[in-house]
Amino acid sequence: MVDLQIKFNEIALKLESRDQVFLFLISLLTLLAVFCHIIKLNILIGIPEIGILEFLFQIIIILSTIYIIIFLPSYPVFFIIFKNSGFSSLEKLNLTIIINLSFYILSAYIGFFMGAPITAMFFFLTLLIIYLSIVSYIILQEFRTNKYRFFRLKEVDKTKFEKFSFPKYVKRILSTNGFLLILFLLLICILNVVRFTYFFGTDPWLHIFIIKLIVRMRYLPLEEYYGSVGLPIFGAVIHFFSGVDIILIPKWFVFYTILVSALVFYNILMKVFNNQSLAIFGVFIIEFAGLGFAYMMYQFWPSHLVIIQSLTIFFLLYDRLLNFLQEERPTKEEVFSKIWLYYIIITLIFITAILTHALTSIIFLISFIWIFFIYFVKDYRRGFDFILLLLLGGIYLTFYVFGLSSEHFFFLDNSSFSFSFLLIFAFIGTSIIGIIIIWKIKNTLLFTKGRFKLVIMGKKYSYYKTIEDKIIIPLALSIVGGLTIFFTIGNVIWFNLPLTIIFAGMELMLFVAFGIWGILIFQKKPRGKLFFIWAIFFLFFFSAVFLFDVLSTNSKYWARVFFIMPPLLVIGFISYVYKLIRTNSITKRRTKYFISFLIIFSLSTSYTHEFFTVQYVSLNKRQVGGAIWYSKHTEDKNVIITEFGFNYMFMYYDYPYSEGDTDLRGRHIHKFIDAREDDLFQPEEQTDEVDGDELKEIKEEEETDVVLTPDDQYYKNDGWDTYGYLDEEDKEEYYEAHYLNRIYSARSEDGEENAYYWVV
Repeated sequence: MVDLQIKFNEIALKLESRDQVFLFLISLLTLLAVFCHIIKLNILIGIPEIGILEFLFQIIIILSTIYIIIFLPSYPVFFIIFKNSGFSSLEKLNLTIIINLSFYILSAYIGFFMGAPITAMFFFLTLLIIYLSIVSYIILQEFRTNKYRFFRLKEVDKTKFEKFSFPKYVKRILSTNGFLLILFLLLICILNVVRFTYFFGTDPWLHIFIIKLIVRMRYLPLEEYYGSVGLPIFGAVIHFFSGVDIILIPKWFVFYTILVSALVFYNILMKVFNNQSLAIFGVFIIEFAGLGFAYMMYQFWPSHLVIIQSLTIFFLLYDRLLNFLQEERPTKEEVFSKIWLYYIIITLIFITAILTHALTSIIFLISFIWIFFIYFVKDYRRGFDFILLLLLGGIYLTFYVFGLSSEHFFFLDNSSFSFSFLLIFAFIGTSIIGIIIIWKIKNTLLFTKGRFKLVIMGKKYSYYKTIEDKIIIPLALSIVGGLTIFFTIGNVIWFNLPLTIIFAGMELMLFVAFGIWGILIFQKKPRGKLFFIWAIFFLFFFSAVFLFDVLSTNSKYWARVFFIMPPLLVIGFISYVYKLIRTNSITKRRTKYFISFLIIFSLSTSYTHEFFTVQYVSLNKRQVGGAIWYSKHTEDKNVIITEFGFNYMFMYYDYPYSEGDTDLRGRHIHKFIDAREDDLFQPEEQTDEVDGDELKEIKEEEETDVVLTPDDQYYKNDGWDTYGYLDEEDKEEYYEAHYLNRIYSARSEDGEENAYYWVV
């Protein structure tokens, strides 16, 4: 038994000594497996006829696809060529994953504009050529310099065979807390797979429709989503390489977004606090707290990919800035050290980010410009990366001029009030306030050490400690107690809100309060000042968007801005915990009780709230079944009055892919009318002086059939009201209306019904 253990240790250590060759062989095998899938070798040799072999073949293909998506083609760049770049293994993995994402998006756009058909073989050959080119470069460089990394066999001390312990080796790589965090994240992923019949919301139907267009039509339908189809391209790659049904991709994509976002944020927290426990704690909070970050990550949205990309750009910018925050002014050599590596990576990520969701990308870019402009004004060497950010802005303007990702600002044209005078007034006012803020912050940018400790101990700026002891903590406890009493009484008399919404609001306010306070304290550290500057940007930007929503009677854009702020708020909250640790306050019983209460309260609130609201945001088989039935039984172009987002479902099932008409747009296969127009789902809005007058007019004008797909709860977005509802009386009116004919009905076991009506 001892000899067997020693033999196992010997094999494990030798594999580790040839890790790069081992990874290269795995890469070749995974590429070979995917190639066999693309050419349908399993069908040619009859594997599907043998159930167990087909199952094993599909498992191998899926695992190979996962490996390729994560590691290829760029892992040799970061793990071999720039092995000594100063990045940790997890940081290299982070950059590898994000650059691979950029590779697939860029290659599709370049290939499309060069006239290449966008097929599985196109992506495979492009990947193979780039990967083998990188490996060939490494080998040639090793022969040229006679310094071997790729083929080098590390010397292994044979005495280690007996001492080597695999459990200890794993523990050295992965701490207990790290293992528990990964387990927690995997459980969140599994939860988000099983709790939706299909996936969250209706927007993913648009993106899987575009994936289907790419797969079936072999081109990029740039006019389907503002010219930004980065997410559908990546989804198409997953389908091409793995064969996974397109409709399943949004459901399982959470394993990518949740795990990768956690990796990115962990790396940022490690740079900020240099403490693994705090980094793990921060990831734990952001992935479950009801701040909106988790909400973004389990949806199949382009913006969640861009948040991950933008946070990676922030990590790179912050990593460089840390080298320039010392008391001594950085030298030119320090400013330009490894600058091309950083700038090329940042530029590639940003270009593909604007090809995925331009609006979110520009918001992040403007915030970065704001931060580094202030550092640039203070000392151009410390804020030198401001020049790069301006160049990135120039890249976007170039794309905008040529029509790429240029339509994401459509809402400015759709607003319901005139901007002329207001914009001029806002621009002048913002400029004056901005100049004052920049001047004030510039004067507070200090690079001396020790101020943070003096502040948290109350020896300097003692009012910080006074405010915390006498205002912040009592205020936080008062929020919980006061709101509990207020909403308990008020909810019975006026509000009639679900308790889950009330508790979620309380949770949100607690995290925001401590997050902002943590940022205010942490700014006394040179490495923490950046987050204070970032917070000021989001404060003004969020206020401006909220004002825009109020004036334009649209109350939804402010929420989208808030959803990209959680990383900053969690950094602020962890800053507060960091302060408690530095002052030994974390050992106090009341502090432990409060933090434990906040985490338990937040966990229970977040998941209870989502449990009760999931029925409102996910479609079930009863609802989807209607679109499937309609697509099978209708070939004509008709008018379909449906809920916002349901039109994407009809496009997915009813688009004539077989015709190969690249000029046809999904929104044109039928005349889709959003039920929000005149609230057409409400029976009283369908009638004027004559029953069905409104619907009959539509039928006469369009000279085609008109179909309604009423739902008991539908997206309304009227002022501050999000949803409209059809009660039993409304449904009865539909059933009795002589101007409507029921052509389809699906009823679930609990009695809920979805019916389609044809206007007579």
